[in-house]
Amino acid sequence: MESTQQPVLSTDRLILRPYEPGDLTAVHAYASIPEVSQYMDWGPNSEGNTRDFVERCVNAAHRWQEGGIFSAIVLRDSGQLIGGCDLGPEEFVQRQASLGYCMHPDYWGQGYMTEASAALLKFGFEEMTWRRITSFCDPDNIGSWRVMEKIGMRREGHEREAKWFKGRWHDWLRYAILNHEWRG
Repeated sequence: MESTQQPVLSTDRLILRPYEPGDLTAVHAYASIPEVSQYMDWGPNSEGNTRDFVERCVNAAHRWQEGGIFSAIVLRDSGQLIGGCDLGPEEFVQRQASLGYCMHPDYWGQGYMTEASAALLKFGFEEMTWRRITSFCDPDNIGSWRVMEKIGMRREGHEREAKWFKGRWHDWLRYAILNHEWRG
């Protein structure tokens, strides 16, 4: 890994690229929707929240080897930004990363997040040589845990009242996949 600029990943229908300052409007279009963030510990975002997020992601693109990649999900055909995904090391855990994602509801149920997440797994295992990749979601977030299962992750546990946000405790499902499982 010699480049300091975050790599661009592509799939049949998507481009996963570093965030750019001009992405604010497109990111805010989904980050401000209550339904999008109902299972997240953030949001719905104010414009300032979204601006701060985009700025952090733009700045992180030059330090991605230390902190992971934060990618805008863009439709290959139209260039429309439809969501975001990230893959970064878990603190204090050797050779393990965590996967996260979010998408505008207009694009839910079309396989885009599965496609983007599979591309991040491939990058994490082949390029970053991670040993293990994990992800978490609220048990009620059926779409999210289905994505994890479609990309080969297995449910490792149901953590009861594991995370406090939005004024109450939330259960959390833990998913993971090992490098040798992904390679088959």
